[in-house]
Amino acid sequence: MNEKIFFHRESSPQTKEKNSPLSGVKIAIQPNLSVRGWPTEAGSPALEHYIALEDATVISRIRNAGALLVGSTHMSELGFGLVGDTSGTALDDGHCDAALVTDTLVEIVTEPDMRSPHDAMEFLRALRTQIWYVGAADCSMETGAMRANREGADYFETVVQEHISPRTIAQWIASRLLPAIKDRGQTISETSVTPKRFSALLAMAEREEINASAAREALELLFESDKTPEAIVEEHHFPQIGDAGQLEAMLDRIIPENPDAVENFKKGKTQAAGFLIGQAMRASKGKANPKLLREIPDKKLGSP
Repeated sequence: MNEKIFFHRESSPQTKEKNSPLSGVKIAIQPNLSVRGWPTEAGSPALEHYIALEDATVISRIRNAGALLVGSTHMSELGFGLVGDTSGTALDDGHCDAALVTDTLVEIVTEPDMRSPHDAMEFLRALRTQIWYVGAADCSMETGAMRANREGADYFETVVQEHISPRTIAQWIASRLLPAIKDRGQTISETSVTPKRFSALLAMAEREEINASAAREALELLFESDKTPEAIVEEHHFPQIGDAGQLEAMLDRIIPENPDAVENFKKGKTQAAGFLIGQAMRASKGKANPKLLREIPDKKLGSP
């Protein structure tokens, strides 16, 4: 039953500080908040192998205040909605005293395309009336609580033609590209990160030539020059380490340095493998292929 509620469960949560404001308070989080050594996939298959290297600021603060992190609950993909969220169930069933969750964004993609401004406005009016009725949001176009984006749809459709997974494109546009464009005071039609450059970067990530962390860094650099993604990746040494021999040699150095984690792994504490993988990711400066890396502890130490 717990597996239906928790994406990752901490078997023996520890508190850093006693007699602190949150001392002994059991808190569940969503897996889009980084906890060092924990899998942090944000509900997305694209991040299923990502292991957090550091605690997020909010995690450090609540830990220092004495909180017990009991695990991360399931969530909708990248927080785009409420379907699949189990934080409320964790609270109701008494698995935690509080749940730390993030705001969600709901994106509605219509099909078929609307052919006139009149059709679009009529659709928005009907949708806004229903959302108002249930009290989910104020739907203010002025404050950005509700938005309609035709340029974004055109951009998306152009990238899709380059044979990139539509799900991957939507995730990257919503979580990475649009915020970066907004930070620079641009619109999607003005950005130098054209659909062709953007799709080339995503293609490299899909082929696992670079990992997600390197792809995020390369995306930032695309705004700063007119170089191709391939040139930027090569220039900044972003290519992913996918050689099994190199990865095993990395773990061979890390395992003797972390005897407690090794012992915990042999006792069946799965988070210990996450810790070792996190150390390897740090040693590789985020360049190791996490998918391949996750297979090595079992090979080196035996299945727990």
